[in-house]
Amino acid sequence: MDFHSHMAETEVIGLLGGLYDEDERILFILSVYPCRSISTGLQCEMDPESDVEARYFFSSKGFVVVGWYHSHPTFEPNPSIRDIENQCEHQSMFRRHSTGVEPFVGVIVSPFDPRNQSFLSKFQFLTVSEQLDERLGCRVPFGFDREITRTNEISVAVFQQLSELVRYYRTYEHKVDLSKLLRRGELATRLDKLLQSLSHHVFVDENTARAFLSKVKELVVRGFHLSMNHDRVVSSSTTSSSSSGAPSLQPSSLPPVSSTRRMSFSTTGFVMSNSSGAVEPPSTRGSGSAMGADTTSQVTSRSEANTTTSMDGVEVQQAVPESTTPLQ
Repeated sequence: MDFHSHMAETEVIGLLGGLYDEDERILFILSVYPCRSISTGLQCEMDPESDVEARYFFSSKGFVVVGWYHSHPTFEPNPSIRDIENQCEHQSMFRRHSTGVEPFVGVIVSPFDPRNQSFLSKFQFLTVSEQLDERLGCRVPFGFDREITRTNEISVAVFQQLSELVRYYRTYEHKVDLSKLLRRGELATRLDKLLQSLSHHVFVDENTARAFLSKVKELVVRGFHLSMNHDRVVSSSTTSSSSSGAPSLQPSSLPPVSSTRRMSFSTTGFVMSNSSGAVEPPSTRGSGSAMGADTTSQVTSRSEANTTTSMDGVEVQQAVPESTTPLQ
């Protein structure tokens, strides 16, 4: 989700796949599928064919759709009224009538909000309550924190998804120029920011993390034919602040919440088990992400052998999972 959100100046969109345990009332988010979007200005709609592809992909793994994500490229990850309406619609579609539970979550990613001085993207995880905000005429959205369950490997499937995203967005009209400086008066580029933010999601040993981030950097530079004026060293996965001295993003930096609401969500290999509060009033921006009929990240697949693969000239040696090709 984080990598995808850095690719375009317009909103991007994708689906989350997983399973719901009715007995334990836990939603397992086990897969992420970046989808193609049909964008108009700040708004985006999911390409219907991409929607079908995602559902088929999840079905092939025994999963169902359990949520969606989209980006707010340059502003806070607070849901707009349109976002809330979409979330309401899909929660209703996935409602378990026997229990009234709506196992469907939304995620908003903000990669380039100029007010965020950290190199880490902001995430807002949300669901919508039955409570009505009479002033705005919509149901009240609730956000929730997440607890990460870590894995000890990075699968080839993750790198394959990143490679497919680079292939797709290299010719995209509104792609982000990652070679540009992130902020005036600083040396860090948007690519530096992307790599630093990704490092926050990598939970392997330092050497493996550095090798993976180096491969990602090489993939992006080659894939987008970037001309970099300087060579920066990406910090390890344990570092959460930029070399320019920008403050790191703490959990409390998420949009303010009030009231409380308890939920239970978890993922295998990247995860959530939460308590929450009402999200601050929805943004009045024109942000919307209508879907044709979308926790946290791609889960590593267990494998039986190691191999070396090449993607856009970048070699990666890892355990072999099932292949994924989210974008054609």
